[in-house]
Amino acid sequence: MKFRNFLLTTLTTSLASFALVSCAKESEPSKPSKPQDPNQEVITPINTDPSNQTKAKDPNTSKEITIAIDGSLRNFYNRVIDSFSKTTIGKEYQIKTVSKDLWSALELAFNSKEDDQDNLDIIYMPSDYITLLANANKLAYLDEFDNSLFNQITAKIKASAAEKEIMRQFGSVKLNDTSKLLGLVHNTEGLYIASSLPEAQAADILKSDETNTLVELITQGKMLLRFQDFWYSNGVFAGVFANLQKSEPQLSNIDLMKHILYTNPETNKVSSGFVISDKYNKHFKDALNVFTSLFFPIYQAAYIFTPEEYNNSVWGQKGISQLELKQSLSSNSEIANKAIFTLMKQGKIDFTVIGSWDAKNSQTNANAQSFFSIVKTNEQYEFLQAPGAWSFGISSRNLNASKERKEALKTFLNTIFEVASYHELFNNGTNIPFVKEVYNDLANSIKNQNIDQYNDLTNIAKSLGFETYQELKLNAFAKQEDLPQLSKLYNQATWGESWSLSNATNPVDEANYVASESLKGYLIQQEPNLTDEDFINMNLGKILPLRNTIAALLGLENINDLKGKKFPEWSDEHTDQWLVSKSLLKITNIPSYLAYEQNGRISDESMHIRKIETEIFGINGDNQSLKLDLIDKLTLMLWEDKQNQTNKLQEYKQNIINKAQSFVDQYSKAQLDLEQITNIVNSYLNTYLNPALVRFYYIKNYKSFPNTIYTKEEIQELQSWSNFNTWGESWSKNIDQTNPLAESNYVKASELKNQIKKLDSLATRDYDTLNFGDILPLRNGIAALLGLENVDLLTGVDNNTNQSWLVSHELLKAGSLNHPFASLMIHNNNSLHVRKIEEFIFGVDGDLNDSKTTFLQSLTQTLLKDLKAKNTKNLDQFKTYLYTRAQLFVDTFAKTIPTQDTIKQIVDGYLNTYLNPSKIRALIANLASRSSLPQGNASIPSDVIDKILAYEEKFKTNKTFNVFSSDKSIAEGGLGITKTQAIRPDNSNPVFEQVWKIMNKEVFGNALLYQDLKSYNIRTHDLFSFQIANALHSAFSKYIKELNDQNKTTKIVVSN
Repeated sequence: MKFRNFLLTTLTTSLASFALVSCAKESEPSKPSKPQDPNQEVITPINTDPSNQTKAKDPNTSKEITIAIDGSLRNFYNRVIDSFSKTTIGKEYQIKTVSKDLWSALELAFNSKEDDQDNLDIIYMPSDYITLLANANKLAYLDEFDNSLFNQITAKIKASAAEKEIMRQFGSVKLNDTSKLLGLVHNTEGLYIASSLPEAQAADILKSDETNTLVELITQGKMLLRFQDFWYSNGVFAGVFANLQKSEPQLSNIDLMKHILYTNPETNKVSSGFVISDKYNKHFKDALNVFTSLFFPIYQAAYIFTPEEYNNSVWGQKGISQLELKQSLSSNSEIANKAIFTLMKQGKIDFTVIGSWDAKNSQTNANAQSFFSIVKTNEQYEFLQAPGAWSFGISSRNLNASKERKEALKTFLNTIFEVASYHELFNNGTNIPFVKEVYNDLANSIKNQNIDQYNDLTNIAKSLGFETYQELKLNAFAKQEDLPQLSKLYNQATWGESWSLSNATNPVDEANYVASESLKGYLIQQEPNLTDEDFINMNLGKILPLRNTIAALLGLENINDLKGKKFPEWSDEHTDQWLVSKSLLKITNIPSYLAYEQNGRISDESMHIRKIETEIFGINGDNQSLKLDLIDKLTLMLWEDKQNQTNKLQEYKQNIINKAQSFVDQYSKAQLDLEQITNIVNSYLNTYLNPALVRFYYIKNYKSFPNTIYTKEEIQELQSWSNFNTWGESWSKNIDQTNPLAESNYVKASELKNQIKKLDSLATRDYDTLNFGDILPLRNGIAALLGLENVDLLTGVDNNTNQSWLVSHELLKAGSLNHPFASLMIHNNNSLHVRKIEEFIFGVDGDLNDSKTTFLQSLTQTLLKDLKAKNTKNLDQFKTYLYTRAQLFVDTFAKTIPTQDTIKQIVDGYLNTYLNPSKIRALIANLASRSSLPQGNASIPSDVIDKILAYEEKFKTNKTFNVFSSDKSIAEGGLGITKTQAIRPDNSNPVFEQVWKIMNKEVFGNALLYQDLKSYNIRTHDLFSFQIANALHSAFSKYIKELNDQNKTTKIVVSN
């Protein structure tokens, strides 16, 4: 991964800080830091005075090896430590572990002094940190540490000669222009295309000549990319440069990617190919012209188009707003990612590019069903992504360690590179072994483990009274309200050719149907355990594609005759297959609701096939969201017909048949009888009924009836509560003037519930799950923390007037206003501000709407995490943090210290101000995310559900494996071939970090720049690219001047 951007943890850290989790941010400071994550087991000493730190023993004599353990990798490290402890040398050494997340561990490695107690001996790092840590002289030169180590490790993992060379290249940086090996590459990561479409359907699009490049996918509104983040997009430049280096002899030995930011050997000054005066600027402009072709369609639609133009654009026709397009270009990775993932989940776009670290996230939050290597940027240039890898290194303090200690460190590293250790690492993430041999061993191991797990679960299923594992899984997942995430085929969308087939000229020739037998292959690929009996029960029907359907209804004898031209003045040579010429109809005047339309002009020449589809079937097959809605609707009909002995599906079909009959009567020159129309209609409807039948197969045998079924209309009504705000008295209450914590001073939960009116669409049993807490008003809480007996005593003076929003210094411990904490809360040098105290303890200012909104959103996410995990772990951790903050406050300012139980009572009471509306928000979010499906058998034990979850989760990660192992192009039936640069563009460049910021925040993710371009009336790609080139020139020129003024270089220079 590239440089990460982290915020410093401060004394005023709020809940929002806890919610920040990032895999790949735009940039990071040279001394990286990040906010504390409550899910990590990090212990921070209260007294951080360096004089009180215990010093580590001399590495020459120490029998202790220190490593950092991220919680998600605990099983991996436990396995490594256990294996190491069984070796001869391992029995002599103790492994000291420090609980740190990955980024805090890197910060520790970066900032520790050589003799610090917790200085790490073994460091796990992404490639960019090898450069950072090398520049800070924190890593041992491995060949000098032990010149046999590299060969020993590569032999252990059976690396080929080519893999050894790549490993050495990846793990090395240039120090004083000399290559030094500092890291042992362990696992890899990368970028690939994620699609919300089934694999077969997505592959058909990606191998089509019209949509097999990134530019074409974007232009046609099928893809959005987060390419303002240069870590994702630098492969575009690399692809163009690779082509130029082949076609232009003078560039054959020039690595243009290294000239993004480099030291010019002629001037010994830093320069960049993006600067106009640079000798390579012409080549950079050539690449930039290709790069901006990915951005211009989005910029044009989001910023330039009029409302009418936008409505007629590919984006507007899919129901995507201009705001959503702007969000996809945001420099904030969370905003951009959320916008893109949401549009994918809604079916409004089909593709994006993600990092392997986002594989599971994309399947959950973007409904990603398939993954592929990244296609070419355009017809001429490949996309060559920067290689990503994680490596292990040794701290520089061990370079001169004793022979025995070096042997211990070597043995520990050897244990890390064992296949069994890789297996534990893979169990906790998407880490892919770097070496093919290890990859194959791991893949076989996982396959065998999956078989064992499946057999075990099958036996469990039978012991619980289920026929098969599938039946157990379905009921268990419904109980979890997690079926959409865990059953691949529950979310089944359309598959199989549904647009047009011309294997024979007759539109309804049997060769032009998609046979039900041929539809099985894809389903088996998704669920390998499906049997012939399953397919019989699904009762899938053959599909007649849409063009064949319309041709048949019009009585055409040749499918190739179904075409039309847009307007009368167009020549007969310019026809489109998605139009129906009026010459094929028995009428001469085409109604506007069926006619082709362009820029407000309604054609009197041709009908639009999708409009005919909408008229008859009530669906536009180009709109993925509408398609999914129809499948949901049909699934619900199947369920209700079974449960209530109704005929809703047949009534629905008959309504469509009637519409088809009316269409034939009005427009067809042929005479079709009812049986013909019925067969034609049903055969096309199978496009949508088949996935509904698949879904229904997975729900029809539940052992209990639905708890709650919400229609989409009801969900829309429920959404009115999705931004529920605080209510109830939360400032001050003093009915009992002898005790701020008296019962009468609380706002009771029952009173709060009576103040809100239940939405009609919200089921009573769901409403009853809202367990509100009593609210202790803010001033009552602070008065109690300070030991006051009456809330009215809590005042301070401002402008000679007592104010209820101040806390006088007279109420505080003597001298406490001189404490550093006081600066965060003080007002007029003699009082503390009540709202600033609130912010100090709780991380929110109740007078500021933005602050409240952020706090409520983050608290809601915390509740949702706990809801999914079926515990209160995250909320409990956050409360513990607040108790600590409150304790800090009273220890600093209170004359009388309340008990810990009292502090907890106060914090809990006031937190309910925000927790109560967050519970409402979380409930609505949960109801909106779960399907309108029955809940399953509540008798399935939780440990069985955990086993099912673990087994099914493997399929998500296996998809990542499949992409990286694919050796066939998409056109050849594979998942594509991943193509990479030889080395990262930032390798050995200690000042490259600013490049990530320039590309994202200052240029391609800069909304203000796009607004300026709009004001300049930049409407063509050439002008757009020219202006972007100027922006890059300015930004790089400024940064280069700073570097040259400070005599900095793009090379790592260390003193010997």
